[in-house]
Amino acid sequence: MGTQRRSSVRGGQAHSGVVAALIAALVCTFVFAGCGIREAAERGAERGAQKEIGRRLDTAVGDVYGGGKLGAEADAYKGHVSMEVRAERVGESPQVKLTGIVRNSGSRTVTYLKVRFSLLDEDGVQVAARTDLIAHGLSLGDNNSPVDPHSAKRFTSAVDNVPADWLPGSVRCIIEEIAIK
Repeated sequence: MGTQRRSSVRGGQAHSGVVAALIAALVCTFVFAGCGIREAAERGAERGAQKEIGRRLDTAVGDVYGGGKLGAEADAYKGHVSMEVRAERVGESPQVKLTGIVRNSGSRTVTYLKVRFSLLDEDGVQVAARTDLIAHGLSLGDNNSPVDPHSAKRFTSAVDNVPADWLPGSVRCIIEEIAIK
């Protein structure tokens, strides 16, 4: 009987080892599966966030163009848009305030107008520049109205980091993007 009892104890120890191995395997499975589940959840959340950001950007981009469209037809329309700009130094700061009028001599509405302003020295060399929106459809910011057909509107902008020796003078305006409707 004593032998049988030892065998039972040894069998129990063997059984305990198997159970411990199974538990360890299950724990590893859950840990690794948990990592996989968590990673999958993170990837899903990231895709969802990217879709939401894309939706918001599409809405913002639609709003910024004010319902107008870019493209070859809009680029050809640039000939109907002209600008008068006045530059004025802001005190002793390295900033220059630009004020002006943009005119639309055509029959289409300019809903978006992105312009590059270049401040030129007496030799015609650019010393400072800024790109700004002169017309857009967003509800915030300056210049947030279209330029109607056969009309004009005022605009403001500012150029930073202008050299102290620059005297208000020549400003070159280049239309970088335009949208019309």
